[in-house]
Amino acid sequence: MKCPHCSNDIKQRLVMKEAARIEARSERRALRTTAASLLGSITSDAKAAAARENGKKGGRPKRNREKGGTHEHELA
Repeated sequence: MKCPHCSNDIKQRLVMKEAARIEARSERRALRTTAASLLGSITSDAKAAAARENGKKGGRPKRNREKGGTHEHELA
């Protein structure tokens, strides 16, 4: 295999090592994403109380579809 930058030969062993490193990195990223998703979905007492307070204030603002999906409060 040739280097795309300098056209020198690259040993197959180095190519395989780099491919394994990239694959391990993507696997770690997938693991971190899954862990963050699971941990973020945990509802603590504080999160539940904050959600109730926000609900009393009207909750999440409605989206204004005519203005590219921005929230109504951003248009004022």
